[in-house]
Amino acid sequence: MGGHLRKAITSLLFFGWLTLLFIEAWVWGHVQDLFVPDHQVTQMIAGLLQDTLWIPPALALPGYLYFHLCRWTGRTAHRLLSAIALLAVTGWAALNLLNYFRILFFLLTLYFAVFCLQLRKNPRVRANVLFFTLALAGLVLHYRQQLIPKLGGNPQDTVSVLDYNIRINHRFEERQQVLDLIDRLQPDLVFIQEISRQDRLLFTRRFSTSHPHQIWADARENYNGGAILSKFRFLSRQNIDIGTEYSKGHFNLNQAVIEIKGEKIHLLNCHLFPSGHAFIELIAGQRSLASFIHDTRTTYQRRNREAERLAERVQKIQGRVILAGDFNDTPGSRVYELFERTLKNGFREAGWGVGATYGHYSLIRSLPPLLTRFAIDFLRIDHIFVSPDIHVTSAEVLPLSVSDHRAQFYRLRLE
Repeated sequence: MGGHLRKAITSLLFFGWLTLLFIEAWVWGHVQDLFVPDHQVTQMIAGLLQDTLWIPPALALPGYLYFHLCRWTGRTAHRLLSAIALLAVTGWAALNLLNYFRILFFLLTLYFAVFCLQLRKNPRVRANVLFFTLALAGLVLHYRQQLIPKLGGNPQDTVSVLDYNIRINHRFEERQQVLDLIDRLQPDLVFIQEISRQDRLLFTRRFSTSHPHQIWADARENYNGGAILSKFRFLSRQNIDIGTEYSKGHFNLNQAVIEIKGEKIHLLNCHLFPSGHAFIELIAGQRSLASFIHDTRTTYQRRNREAERLAERVQKIQGRVILAGDFNDTPGSRVYELFERTLKNGFREAGWGVGATYGHYSLIRSLPPLLTRFAIDFLRIDHIFVSPDIHVTSAEVLPLSVSDHRAQFYRLRLE
């Protein structure tokens, strides 16, 4: 009986990791482009899977480590200690997924070292172990430097940037925490999305001295508008409405130019049209599948067209660019790739971890109480892109949770 059960589990693992490998190729390797190059729903699903595919192999990693260590040593005491340690790691990981990602570098290094030693000892590898190892390799190839711990860089001679979708119409107490965050960090540049009419008064009063140079979206704009606060004087500034043929709506782009050490830097702050809300409503049972597909199709078209028009504007700029905001799309998406062609993504360059900025706030409002403990931010949809000749020395997502998004704090150096 035990042999049949072991064989069934082994077969299940084999097909599970084989399926995951295919999904990794589909999402991370853009294989879906060969079959459905521009289908809205599949692009949406690929975007949602971008930063969750790492979870199954990462959670299984301690178990496979234990498997290799057991083959490496026959001592019962060693096996028992390994089992206790790795079981504790697995339990902690399930409750702290995003922090667990930040120690994956050490576990992955240990795993591949043990795997290679085992391979030298015995070249024969079980099929499920092989496919699991390939799935881990896909994870490493996708995240690369995001897996590597970052040492604290020298903040001197850098420009600090805070980007935050502060969520419209929040209570004064929560807005106060945002104001306190800016006061504490003292960033040189602040990019804000989703402002209310009261925000302009609040922020202007608080930062008229520390950040005297400000541009706010037109008075009629709130959800689609934003603001840039700067310690550097604006050489020029303007608000630009960007609309598309897919909707009567538009978003209000803040654009300004500053000068640092004789170099002109173009600042752009955007908030592209969202679509992830529909998926969360679908999995929470608040929206039908037909409604989700219809919403995804229209929002996908609008956001992509907005991004195209913004990218055209960026490409015409002569000089260095800092483009920040809520793009409402993940790495690997059409929107993301439009900007990655000419700019580089700050978190990709200098971030440590998944870098997810959205998901937790909405999930805890939709999931049953027993499952809210496992809710995490799982979408990296807020980005800071910079010109290739701007060096990103550090990039982090801040833990403040007074919005449905997380703030980002970067340090940049002009090269």
